[in-house]
Amino acid sequence: MNYTIVEEFHIYDELTEKHKFYDVYIPELNMLFESDGVYHHCKRYYDNISCWDDLSSYEKDHIVNDKHKNELALRKGFRLIRVWAGEEEFVWNEILI
Repeated sequence: MNYTIVEEFHIYDELTEKHKFYDVYIPELNMLFESDGVYHHCKRYYDNISCWDDLSSYEKDHIVNDKHKNELALRKGFRLIRVWAGEEEFVWNEILI
């Protein structure tokens, strides 16, 4: 099956009055994809959640933003899949083929 791929899809958040951008949206599946870079999305936090106090404010801001985007997508009725950068091809093949 061929799917429509919409890159840099945005959702308006009435609570913050801002748009949040997602890497890819597939309308036929009502599914959003986010490819998270290891550095910017602080993989070490997700590997060891107890390291919060050791994170920089930059890292904490990204984690808080990611959580907000997760909640926004859910609130708006979207399915959201997050993958670490470098794992996208595996996920595409498993989900879309």
